Amino acid sequence: MASSSASAAIRMRNEELERQLAEMELKKSRGVSSSSAAIRLRNEQLERQLAEMESKKLGGLSSASAAIQLRNDELERKLAAMELSKGKPGGMSSASAAIHLRNAELERQLAEKESKKTMSSASVAIKLKNEELERRLAEMEKARPHGTKLENLDERHPFGLRSDPLRSVSTLALSHSRQQKVNARNIKLTQVIKESQEVDLAFLVDATGSMQRFIKEVKKKVPDIAASVKKQWPDLKLRVAFAPYRDYEDFDRDDQETCDFTNDFSGSQSAFVKALSGISAGGGGDDAEDVFSGLERVARLSWKSRTRVLVHIGDAPCHGSEFHSGGSITDEYSAGDKKGRNIGTLLKTLRDDCRILCYLFVHVNSITQKMLTAFKRHAGAGNWIHEEKLGNIDNLVNVVVTVSTNSISQSVRVSDNGPAQVAKFVAVPLQPEEPNWNKILYEEARQIRYRFPNSLEELFQILATNGELDTEEMLDSRVQIARSPFSGDGSIRWPYYAVVHQPPETPRLMVVKRFKTPLGQDVNKVHAPEAYLEQMEVQTVAAYMAEQFNLELARRSYTGDYKTVEFTQVSIIAVGSGSKTKYYNMERYLQGKWIRYTNNLNYVNTEEYAATLHAFSHWTYDRSKGLLMVTDLQGVKDEDNTFWLCDPAVHCKDVLRYERTRTNFGEPGMKRFIQSHHCNNICQSLGLVRTKNVPMASGTGTQLT
Repeated sequence: MASSSASAAIRMRNEELERQLAEMELKKSRGVSSSSAAIRLRNEQLERQLAEMESKKLGGLSSASAAIQLRNDELERKLAAMELSKGKPGGMSSASAAIHLRNAELERQLAEKESKKTMSSASVAIKLKNEELERRLAEMEKARPHGTKLENLDERHPFGLRSDPLRSVSTLALSHSRQQKVNARNIKLTQVIKESQEVDLAFLVDATGSMQRFIKEVKKKVPDIAASVKKQWPDLKLRVAFAPYRDYEDFDRDDQETCDFTNDFSGSQSAFVKALSGISAGGGGDDAEDVFSGLERVARLSWKSRTRVLVHIGDAPCHGSEFHSGGSITDEYSAGDKKGRNIGTLLKTLRDDCRILCYLFVHVNSITQKMLTAFKRHAGAGNWIHEEKLGNIDNLVNVVVTVSTNSISQSVRVSDNGPAQVAKFVAVPLQPEEPNWNKILYEEARQIRYRFPNSLEELFQILATNGELDTEEMLDSRVQIARSPFSGDGSIRWPYYAVVHQPPETPRLMVVKRFKTPLGQDVNKVHAPEAYLEQMEVQTVAAYMAEQFNLELARRSYTGDYKTVEFTQVSIIAVGSGSKTKYYNMERYLQGKWIRYTNNLNYVNTEEYAATLHAFSHWTYDRSKGLLMVTDLQGVKDEDNTFWLCDPAVHCKDVLRYERTRTNFGEPGMKRFIQSHHCNNICQSLGLVRTKNVPMASGTGTQLT
């Protein structure tokens, strides 16, 4: 056991080092960086102390101390080399690299010794001081002159993952250049959010005899739809259009009854109401209808707004046995369209030429289901065509309001310039069912994840200063990954079934997600490990904040109705080697009814049991003092009333963070959510600053503006 003399020497050295660091902070030397000088002085003094301890044989140096001494020798050589090239860009980052490597090795050595209970008190003191020194060095780098280039170090992450060059070093305040970029991005986002509220909403409606009530409902309810959307999007500029279809013999009549886009839709004398008042449902011969002509009519409308939405309401399929099951459905053209038109071409025109962002089909009954399945197959874009089963005509307003608000949010995300457009990706065949695992090969997988921070304050400091979460390597495992994704509904990633084997544990069914590859983009860039790290960080931040939210509710002994909020923890796995390495994000497989409770701007699902989740988003904003907000809450509710969520969005004041996800809308995004949030009893119990929309059940408090 090392003598107390060693501990005293180390303490004296630490005090001296602190004085030296303080002096260097004041001088802000631009020659040898203050961090390099601190390391050199510390190593010289530490080496003398170690030599003195060795010569006096004060219990002998532990092997960990010897390892430290060897590392210090190596570090001194690196520092000497840095001295020779101190005027070159990137010199500072070499010191950071050396510190990182030394501390990593030292941590492992000390951990081994601690497990054997052979660590000397000197080793413990040195370990603690190394941790403190690394923190101090990071702080000193924050004051580094603007524009100093930093190397992008492979050692920052396992697997040689390279960190974002803009985030290589923490800063107490964002650099001038980064703050300028943040300001510019916020201005752009504010503009995009405003422009995305320019909406073209077209109704394509089967106008045969059974559909008169739906025509009347559209005519009557469009003002209500506009008012509801405007509550969430105050800058809404809505234009509406109407296109009917019947059968081939009604073509001219349908053309005449088409109403092009207009913003005059309120009141009995408005252009829209007058146009629809002249439409009388009727016509058609057999059961199947001329849907294709209706789609062509939609393509000829004068689309021009940034956000473009098509709502198609129908109770009968189009001609052609590909689109219906026959039986009781009569179809005089079961071989296909009379005019030889191709549904794939028609849908491509709507998506690519008209740039319709969302195509929603509203099922009045079940006989149109096969038609929509075929439409989706021909369209190719997995999340472009959406479906709703109406059930009750009174639900039509809610359905259209929901698709409109979601489309505005999507419009903000997918494009910064011009009309929003559906992203086109390299096609991948889907396999919805779980595969036969006996036919799937085993692969070796390396795995890492982010550690939870020690406190909310630490998390907020990392985010406020452009810092990084710590990573940890997990046990290697063998995995089986399905050959095809089971869904195409994700906006940017494909989900695959996977089974993880880590004996003696029972094999676990998981989900691994891989980014979709946009047409024409560099595959290596799309699948760069940084993209997977960023996605992992977003969910780690959300998961940690959910944990703290649950703890705070428990501490406050809240007796009202609330649910536990959990996010599946995400890791990165790497399979293969060299140029054939593939990265995936891996998380728990969630089973149950999938529900979206909020989106990443201001849509809020009003189902009563989702109050906990609305309060959670508000809590993340309040506790971080506006630094961040966790939104886009979607997932399943299990039998224990726990909300299991995944794929959140994190709005961050540093709007350049999580830029690859395209879901960080910064302060403009947070403002939009707050505008739509109605505080509830959970918000009140947590003492959150209340929003301006509606007063809390009791008490007074400051309202968010």
